[in-house]
Amino acid sequence: MTSTTLQSVTAGSGNRSPKTVTITNPEDAARVLRDPRFSTAARAQGLFEKTPNGWTAYPYLSAFTKARLGLLDGEDHDQLRRTLAPVFSAVCINKLRPRIAAVVLQRLKHLQKRCAFDGLQDLAIPVSANLLCDLLNIPSDAWPRIEACIEDQSRFYIGDVGFETNEAVARKAETSASDFAAEFSTWGRGPIEDGRGALLRELQALGRYQSDRNQIELAGVCLNVITAGHWPMISAITAVLHVLLSSPDCQALQAAERISDPNLIDEALRCATPARTVGRIATCAARLGSEPIAAGDLTIVSLAALNADPVRFPNPDLLNPTRRHINHASFGLGMHYCLGARLARVILQEVIAGLCDLHPYLSLAADAQELPTTGGLCLVSRLPLVSERGTHGE
Repeated sequence: MTSTTLQSVTAGSGNRSPKTVTITNPEDAARVLRDPRFSTAARAQGLFEKTPNGWTAYPYLSAFTKARLGLLDGEDHDQLRRTLAPVFSAVCINKLRPRIAAVVLQRLKHLQKRCAFDGLQDLAIPVSANLLCDLLNIPSDAWPRIEACIEDQSRFYIGDVGFETNEAVARKAETSASDFAAEFSTWGRGPIEDGRGALLRELQALGRYQSDRNQIELAGVCLNVITAGHWPMISAITAVLHVLLSSPDCQALQAAERISDPNLIDEALRCATPARTVGRIATCAARLGSEPIAAGDLTIVSLAALNADPVRFPNPDLLNPTRRHINHASFGLGMHYCLGARLARVILQEVIAGLCDLHPYLSLAADAQELPTTGGLCLVSRLPLVSERGTHGE
């Protein structure tokens, strides 16, 4: 067996262009995610270096970048994570659960009498949008502008292969960041009524964000919650539903006690792996097994491979309702483990529990797509679902 020990080596000769290395070996993948020499901050630094005048030309975009845990390393990352950790603790998320349940149930009631609906367009997308608007006190009429902002930000941060970008993309992302900050100064500080804004209130209660000088950072944190939460949450809802409804053990949601078991939700997350890959950039020359890695090389780590490791998960391709101690990698590993993992789990639990109550005989339609096995997010273009509620005398 090839050693997977990561060792520093002398940088290679010449001026070779950075390469992209895809890591599917579970041991190698885990090591890259836990080794600080594989950086996420280098990705952001590289983006701004490819734009005219670097960070200084984009004050809002640079400020928002420094409020994104996923693009920070070292002490910058640790300090922001320590600041935000109380808001995403078990105690705080449990306080948010009743509000989450109410918002989810409100959407599910719109679908209660329908015998068929799209799990993507009719369920996952509106649930995610409604929750973000409610928890952050975002006015409903502002959401289309925020969706456009998400698109502008994603185009900048994702870029093309190698994370390159250009001035036009950066300028548009800067404008959308500035516009978001202006809107946030209105609804972020406005009155909070009818139980809305529960997550925003928790963020505002943090000592750091009671100061006026840190309001731009708070706006950046809220935008990060939106951009890091919206489409990944949509992917998680649709992928987990697909996995559960494809399993012979779980095809009928009337098995409510089993299907809403938090442990089973984690097993479905392991099988689905909604975020299939993450990227890291090597900050120095290293060796991963027999593969030489140069400073600047991009490593694409397969979280799906970690979740399909047969050593840790016997019969990994099968959803096992009785599997226990599921330490899956769907929320990442190491210092960049998803801070919002508890929140995501609660949302999934409430969605599945609500479906158990209102659509206990839900199933995948015959023309449902298979889940994609490539790409960053596991997203289907549609998820046709059929409810046979009426045929069972209810």
